Amino acid sequence: ILQLIDGATSKVFVVKDGGNVGIGTTDPSAKLQIVDTTSRTGTTASLIVEGRQDGAANVLTLRSKDYSAPTVGIGADHGPIMRWQGFDGTDFENMGYIFVGADGQTIANADAPSYMSFGTSGDGSSTPTERMRIDSAGAIKFNAYGAGYLQTDASGNITSGTVTTSDTLDDVTDNGNTTT
Repeated sequence: ILQLIDGATSKVFVVKDGGNVGIGTTDPSAKLQIVDTTSRTGTTASLIVEGRQDGAANVLTLRSKDYSAPTVGIGADHGPIMRWQGFDGTDFENMGYIFVGADGQTIANADAPSYMSFGTSGDGSSTPTERMRIDSAGAIKFNAYGAGYLQTDASGNITSGTVTTSDTLDDVTDNGNTTT
């Protein structure tokens, strides 16, 4: 539908039928696809989003809405996700994610308890597994779905599940006092 050309032949911005926008690509496969073929070093990035205001600047908002029921609040364990992928020479493999989901209930007006989970792919895999979760009460669980885990509660108390000799805490420091 729309193309901007740099110089004589390079298409730098394309809007396709259906609304897909490409910057640096002539065939975008998503609503916005940016392809930067320059070699970036240091703090220079392919995409920079900058918000300016006094106080905290809201520079990026990710929203999630149910596709099949867009007028209903999203249900438990639904929400937005950010994924990281790496190129293996043929295609892109999943490396990790950050997911924010509704914690135990459907999101309602002024009631949106949520958790944030972090996942990474292990050696020999391209399927990220949840490694850490922060729940709606502020408790942090590490590797909650593995053989064992450490968990903090909102008061800062640490507990462990499925403790064996190899995963015990030898020394814990609490306000300068060491406990074994």
